[in-house]
Amino acid sequence: MASDTEWGVLITHLGGPNNAGGALKASGTALWDAPNEGATNASGFSALPAGKRDSNLDFVKEGESGSWWTATEHSVPFARERVLTSGSDDALGGYYGDKNNGHAVRCVKD
Repeated sequence: MASDTEWGVLITHLGGPNNAGGALKASGTALWDAPNEGATNASGFSALPAGKRDSNLDFVKEGESGSWWTATEHSVPFARERVLTSGSDDALGGYYGDKNNGHAVRCVKD
């Protein structure tokens, strides 16, 4: 699983946090809710808007956002997560998510 630092390197390579989201997201609105701002999939990552599973075990925000765990822990109940949304081409970070939530995982080869 990618660390928060590895996510940061990828985001910097793709133009920084204000532009990288578009380069990571699958283009179009077949899966992402409109407007899917800035989505070009220039990176080939093809991020999809799976939403997340919340602590009540409900799946929420499908179509609206995609979120990924990082391997970077904050404390026993929290770890860093990265988020992409349909309404922005930002690559959001810096969040500490409750480990009772469910997010996707980005695997990297060392």
